[in-house]
Amino acid sequence: MNFNKWKSHNITSYTITLKISCFCIPTDPINIKVENNKIIEINSAPVTSEQLNNEYWYAKKIDELFIFIDENIKEEPFQQVLEFNETYGFPEYIYFNREEMLVDEEIGYTISSFNID
Repeated sequence: MNFNKWKSHNITSYTITLKISCFCIPTDPINIKVENNKIIEINSAPVTSEQLNNEYWYAKKIDELFIFIDENIKEEPFQQVLEFNETYGFPEYIYFNREEMLVDEEIGYTISSFNID
């Protein structure tokens, strides 16, 4: 439903501020610029595919966040919290606790700003 709402707006160029929460390398929130459905800048600097695969491995477009949600739901997590933007349908908060008895596999994403370019 939310994915359909998101797709119905046909937004392919936008900026978001994205923060990941996990037991991984500590990261600050990043500003992601998406143009024609491709990440072209992070924190106002051009970004290469190599940087996206390494330094910014956690950077995701909104479409990729929906894929992330679907993949995690299929794994039947112990706990999940999903919050979506009422107007556009994109995920504003994602949290998955995959295993009840493990303490280091929780993961979450927060989008704290969204602007259509």
